[in-house]
Amino acid sequence: MGLNISNKVVSPTGKRIDCRVKVSGLFVEPYEIDLRILSREVINENQIEDLIDQVIDRKKNWKQGKKNLSLNLNGINANAYITKIKSDADNS
Repeated sequence: MGLNISNKVVSPTGKRIDCRVKVSGLFVEPYEIDLRILSREVINENQIEDLIDQVIDRKKNWKQGKKNLSLNLNGINANAYITKIKSDADNS
């Protein structure tokens, strides 16, 4: 599975990350998400990709909220919010 992370913005405190992730692969229909990760702890630069991988790998666990999808992340006191999903089928 290939991930392409773009538009990554880390807050000055290091506790919020906003990015766009494009997912593609042989057995996965390509899609793109806008993602926000909020943490009570500072997120190190080397943790960011692992947290994004965890969000993609645990797609079946995403919970529908009022305005977006969410996921509690393991290994750090953080939540991920998927604010927008766009599949490649939407582009056709």
